[in-house]
Amino acid sequence: MLLAVACAFGAPIRGAEDEKPVFTVIFTAEAHGALLPCDCPLQPLGGVARRAALIKQYRSRGPVVLVDAGGWAAGGIYDDDSDGNPERDRLRTDLMAKAMALMKYDAMFDAAGKSLPLPPQYFPGERDIILNEIDLDAAAEKASGLARVMAVALPGNDGKAMSPAFKVGLARIGEEALNDAVAQKQAADLVISAGRKTSTRISWTVGGTVVANFDYQVQRLGIAEVFQRKDAQAEGGVRWDVRVTQVPLTPEIAPDAEIDALLAPHLDRLRKKGKQVVEIEFWTLPECPYCAKFEPDLAKIAEELGDRVRIVPRFLVEKNPGGGFSAMHGPRELEEARIQAIVADYDPKLFFPWVQWREQHPEAPWEDGAKELGIVKGRIAGALDAGRDQELFERDYQLSLQRRVQGTPTLVFSNKIYEGELERLRVLRALCGMLDAPKPAVCATVPACFADAECRKRGFVGKCREAGTPQAACDYAQKAVPVPVTVLLEPETIYSNHERILEILLARLPGMAWRVLDPASDEGRALAEKVKPDRYPAYLIDPAAKSEWEYKENFEGSVEERAGWLLLKSEVQGAHRIAGRPRIPGRVDLFAARSSQPGTWAVEIAVEAKAWRQAPDVVLHDALFWNERRSPDGQVTRELAARGGLAEIEDAALAQAVRMLAPEKLDAYLLERGKRRASQFGWDRALEKAGVDVARARTLAEGPDGAGPVPEVAKALRAEADLLEQLKAGGDVVLLGENCEVIPVRSREELRYYLEQIGKRKK
Repeated sequence: MLLAVACAFGAPIRGAEDEKPVFTVIFTAEAHGALLPCDCPLQPLGGVARRAALIKQYRSRGPVVLVDAGGWAAGGIYDDDSDGNPERDRLRTDLMAKAMALMKYDAMFDAAGKSLPLPPQYFPGERDIILNEIDLDAAAEKASGLARVMAVALPGNDGKAMSPAFKVGLARIGEEALNDAVAQKQAADLVISAGRKTSTRISWTVGGTVVANFDYQVQRLGIAEVFQRKDAQAEGGVRWDVRVTQVPLTPEIAPDAEIDALLAPHLDRLRKKGKQVVEIEFWTLPECPYCAKFEPDLAKIAEELGDRVRIVPRFLVEKNPGGGFSAMHGPRELEEARIQAIVADYDPKLFFPWVQWREQHPEAPWEDGAKELGIVKGRIAGALDAGRDQELFERDYQLSLQRRVQGTPTLVFSNKIYEGELERLRVLRALCGMLDAPKPAVCATVPACFADAECRKRGFVGKCREAGTPQAACDYAQKAVPVPVTVLLEPETIYSNHERILEILLARLPGMAWRVLDPASDEGRALAEKVKPDRYPAYLIDPAAKSEWEYKENFEGSVEERAGWLLLKSEVQGAHRIAGRPRIPGRVDLFAARSSQPGTWAVEIAVEAKAWRQAPDVVLHDALFWNERRSPDGQVTRELAARGGLAEIEDAALAQAVRMLAPEKLDAYLLERGKRRASQFGWDRALEKAGVDVARARTLAEGPDGAGPVPEVAKALRAEADLLEQLKAGGDVVLLGENCEVIPVRSREELRYYLEQIGKRKK
């Protein structure tokens, strides 16, 4: 199985016998009525019955505090299981509340988001925990953005709480908002984040506070083990070591019988079926040309499906620093968007007639359109005077962030972004596939498929017969070839995209059965010695795959034969762990193109990380590479290059000079240099500010005669380019974790997260 490395289940709980936590905080958030395991491509994860069983395992180990940060009820913008039937959603909410009561949650909110009272205190012989509410009117907690804060402590021999208490905060303001406010106020030792999730981070540190992220629909259970630090200062020090992980709720976990019995009478209604009504969000702007092109098709779809769909126009506006709004194509577009938003708010059915009228009368005042469509002008004018347009824009702006809508036109069907082609029949096919029987008559005329890729079924080769016609159908007559796949993956890896790669492989090998194997295990080591992968994860595909349908089209050029296996090429699947490099726990090599904005903030974060309590061992490099030139006679020459051109190479030479003259001043120089990046006029000033001898540094970087750097500096620059070439990596920021993992970095938050995780692993 995929998670055989993480769970030999019977013992999913991590931690050595001689190092047990003082207590464990188990947390959930944003379940949105997900009572049953997900219908996921690789394997069904989650489900409240598995959750309850795993919680019991942790409770058998020691004291546990069980909390939920909200969003557990059915409904809302993240609930993709709602079928448009409010009675079914109420049932899901009621069953979730009963299941959480059976699991004995210590702290949670009600369905409306209001804090529920804490249960009675637990004393020895019950749960060995004392849990007290902290007054949220206190300035520190209130300013931190937390919804509630609790103090957790084990009781002493006299039954009273031992000091110091450990504070757990529950927040619903979203991941991005949990930053300086939490750190400055020090409102809690551990904060459970709920609301909007913007990264894949499991946990991170803000000041002295550990922030833990939720897993959507609780497919993985959040675990925070709390250890008391032996080296903490008596006053003002960080007393707790909090270790956060997420344990997948896999099929290997035997479901809890009590929860199973709760759900059993309702399983038929709970299992996903078609929806009675599909809500369609249409993200648009008045002067978006592709929106205008698609609007007639969408209007026709709305007419054909009738009351089985509900179209809600949304406007992809931007929010200005001052609080106002702007639109992509300027003020004129924004003004028309105001009117369209108010018209749609007044009566959504008038939206498409209004758009059609505006297309025919691009210069006419809105009052003419209101008269023609029978809208009382005072309704629009009054809404504008009352600022209703601002309220609608704010609503759509916040929703666009939550949905991660990137452009127009975008369709969202029942809380999920539609990623198919914006063409009438294809959109109709997607909608008809979501609707419950009896389906609208038009669905009988819609092609069931347009390509083989749309006919996917585990264990069968799907073929689209008569593609794109009303007679089209998915043919599953041919069974897929059973194909064993072994994934060699280190369990201590910092970053891995292996689940995503397995999903892609599954689409091409529907008969695939996979397992994950540690290359350091006896079997894994034997396989690695035979196949000799250059990077991990390594995907070893059984040659039986060659007899699968369209093998040549799907795999030619993507695999190579080694020792009786088909090895997926590392450059195809983005393997990140370099096999030939030893792991050095806590080590970070960060390559930055310092003339770029990402390169500048990468340096700033790396320097900041050196001062963390659990600081990684950071080595900063300039991102230099080799540029090869071939002469007419076939001779190849190599010269140093950088994304910022010659000026960036000269900048790298100066940095090497500072390393040679005063390595302790390098960070100060790089920070000063970053204030005027890509400007030659900033060199001397940065050197002076950092306290480096300008003349000596320039002599080393430019040479005594100005013809180029001295040999020692030139050698160091070549070594930088050689190393980046060995890593087969490039970009404004390249992170080499623990001397062996090339980790993709897409944002400041991700870089901080990975540096923090690596720092915690330092021996």
